[in-house]
Amino acid sequence: MPGVIGVRFPDSARTYRFDPGTLSVMVGDMVLVDTPQGREFGTVATSKRPLLAQEEGQNFPTVARIATEDDIRQFQENCLAEREAFTVCRDLIDEHKLDMNLVAAEITYDERKYIFYFTAEGRVDFRDLVRDLAARFRVRIELRQIGVRDDAKKNGGMGICGRELCCSSWMENFVPVSIRMAKEQNISMNPTKVSGNCGRLLCCLNYENDAYKANRRLLPKMGALIDTPEGKAKVIQEDVLGLKITLLPQLPDGNWGDPYTVAAEELGYGELCRKRPDEVPGDRRGDDRVAAAREATPAPAPASATAPVTATDKEAGQPCKCPHKKAADLDRRDNELVAAAEFSEDASPRDARGATPAKAVEQAVTSNRQAAGPSASPAKEAKARPRGSKLRNGRRGSKPAPGADQPRPRYIIDPGKSDTEKGKRQP
Repeated sequence: MPGVIGVRFPDSARTYRFDPGTLSVMVGDMVLVDTPQGREFGTVATSKRPLLAQEEGQNFPTVARIATEDDIRQFQENCLAEREAFTVCRDLIDEHKLDMNLVAAEITYDERKYIFYFTAEGRVDFRDLVRDLAARFRVRIELRQIGVRDDAKKNGGMGICGRELCCSSWMENFVPVSIRMAKEQNISMNPTKVSGNCGRLLCCLNYENDAYKANRRLLPKMGALIDTPEGKAKVIQEDVLGLKITLLPQLPDGNWGDPYTVAAEELGYGELCRKRPDEVPGDRRGDDRVAAAREATPAPAPASATAPVTATDKEAGQPCKCPHKKAADLDRRDNELVAAAEFSEDASPRDARGATPAKAVEQAVTSNRQAAGPSASPAKEAKARPRGSKLRNGRRGSKPAPGADQPRPRYIIDPGKSDTEKGKRQP
């Protein structure tokens, strides 16, 4: 039965998938695997499992064989050779006076390539160093520049929590960490408190960040004045993980009393505000009154494609009396009439009077313009013009076009045109 196993390489916390073929391996066995860099020595981290649906059809690297005693002995000899290569490379770096920090040296199982890892602030010209290393070891030399996080991952160490570094023990990939996470968790901005061995922000700031963000929504805001059984009180401190708040009570004379800490659930916050699938979602504080008010509000009736909007209807809605807003409201009503005619499912080619939908819409828009009155002209026409100037049809001194004094629709719909041409703005 096809399947894959997990293999972990030395000085690496990441587990890679390999095809064991017909080999029977157990967790902890040392094996030789084929990789793009050549044959490598690794340890089985997970036992064989069947292929997942998304893994079918993929070509996984194969396991060459289970390591023998000679293979294990050669691996140990390579480890001793790595220490010697590290010392030689560090001495050559000092000799060439290169601004780089050597981190680790690695030798492949077949001893065909030496890999040196280093850190540097910028680019380094190490061509002379590569020539000296190739002349010294008579193998292929490769230098790789890594970051400070990878430096801590390869060298390992102990964190401020007293345990082994996460990056060198179990973390496979680095996750982005920001200073906002430290502020969200009320951690001191002291660099020694929020920085790890690599000098960057602690990776563990990301572990509880989601829990802090979720619990903070269940608590009142800092500085908010909330109601309590004893009266008003001000929130001065929050225990986000414990869902507790510290309050400063307000006395009847306007002064502040002694602060006290109380569980958020006793005041209607905390777990009582957490949304559940069987509950009606409310606002940020768990109050369902907003949702109930929205459900009780009736939906506005759709505008008719043929019924004109009269002045009585506009007065009932109490529109703004400003000329520019009144013109915008009139344009919006015209667009509703056109949209209702375009997307109405039961619209017939001709209405009861024998007119096409385009004619019906044109008549409705014209009636809407006439009922609105002259005060609903566009905003640019409502602005005061300079004294002594007369504008005719948008240009000074030009003759008015025939029928310019007659209202005309903003949009014209022709049933014979395509959908892209429908509703096209006319000049």
